[in-house]
Amino acid sequence: MVDATTYNQMKNNPNWWSASLAYSRYNHTSAVETINTLPDTSAVENNGNTIKFQAGAGSGTDEGGIDDLTTAEIAVATAKGWTVSIS
Repeated sequence: MVDATTYNQMKNNPNWWSASLAYSRYNHTSAVETINTLPDTSAVENNGNTIKFQAGAGSGTDEGGIDDLTTAEIAVATAKGWTVSIS
């Protein structure tokens, strides 16, 4: 089981990974990068594009969890024609 101590000891090792959702390498920073690289589909009416994020992912990391996405960060996706779902 991964805890904060293990995470802090191992986080800089590129070969380390965790099966724990809270210590996932895919976290707030990764989610923002993903949103920033989404294609702009806003010109397509009723495109139905949804990007789904797993709630709690990365919550124990230094970069923060996906639940920490701000309204402004989500608005970037919305402006590109995407719906953001965190569940």
